[in-house]
Amino acid sequence: MTDGLSTALSNERNQLLETWKRVFAKTPDPCAAPFLQLARLAKGSTDKKAISNDLRKIHDRFGWMAKESSLAGKCSGALYRTQAFIQLPSDERIGKKRGQTVHIEHTVPVNVLSMRWLEVRKSGQEQELMPTFAWVMHHTVATAFHQDEQKTLNGVSKSTDCFAEGTPGFDRPFKRYSRLYHQGGQVWDVYNGALVEPDMFSLDNHFANVVALAEEAGASLQFIKALKAARR
Repeated sequence: MTDGLSTALSNERNQLLETWKRVFAKTPDPCAAPFLQLARLAKGSTDKKAISNDLRKIHDRFGWMAKESSLAGKCSGALYRTQAFIQLPSDERIGKKRGQTVHIEHTVPVNVLSMRWLEVRKSGQEQELMPTFAWVMHHTVATAFHQDEQKTLNGVSKSTDCFAEGTPGFDRPFKRYSRLYHQGGQVWDVYNGALVEPDMFSLDNHFANVVALAEEAGASLQFIKALKAARR
């Protein structure tokens, strides 16, 4: 790793951490504070569009968004970032539609998450808040892309084999980026400063990152213990 890349990764990690610190400074235990979208996922409508909208709002809160509606925009909460994204100077990162240069890529597409959550909520069964939150964090993987890299997703923009048992992509969310990797692209886990190995990285690896990051960012001890216990 070059000195320049090492410095860049450190800067990306600092941005990530500061973004999550702002989340937990307001609500050290998100499940103990009013959280409309989480409550609706757990106990509200089982309409797929409504679920998708609530998932996106939760993602926005943690900086899994490109739009510039808050300090969490421009993918500042993304744990995973492509090297092309990292190499783009921060002042050239544009998340709004006009002149857009960065994109938050839902490594597990939102429409797939929505369908999976519908299966959990089948027959309208209500869920508790913490298991719901843990499920969302465990299954939501999002990667900061340079806008030009979106073309590598042709044909898989709304699909994944991550939940298809018996396939090479089962429980390997980054296998979906095979075309990106084939073209020489790389994805970094900026929290740990390590390259993502698509054949090895699992949803459990992602959840472990989320828990560690939340703890470092100031989440309450009670929340962290409950989050670990609620994972499924």
